Amino acid sequence: MEVIQQNLRTCFDNIMRLEIKEGSDITAMISSEGEKIPLNKVVKARNQVEGWLLLVQMGMIETIHKIMKAGLSDFTNTDRKTWVVKHPGQVVATGSQILWCSSSESYINEMIDNPFAL
Repeated sequence: MEVIQQNLRTCFDNIMRLEIKEGSDITAMISSEGEKIPLNKVVKARNQVEGWLLLVQMGMIETIHKIMKAGLSDFTNTDRKTWVVKHPGQVVATGSQILWCSSSESYINEMIDNPFAL
């Protein structure tokens, strides 16, 4: 298992370690900055590495999708400082870009009626 941990960065962007409990239960992903994100579902690291590593990858995608959706939804109900601290860095970075793009698009569309909207 330790050999896999050492090579995670080559498999997954900015994943330094996986949190493993009770011998083979993978419960969270940990970034190089030390940010820990619990997986939605525990992945059992058993049998062939390729099989459970694929399950880890699917779990990561599902988890990030869920927390990204929650983070974007939470943005409208929370002040920015609280929002940034409350959510993982990837959610804040991606969410900020999504919201910046949608705001820019909205202002560009408003330029039809108001040339100074942007």
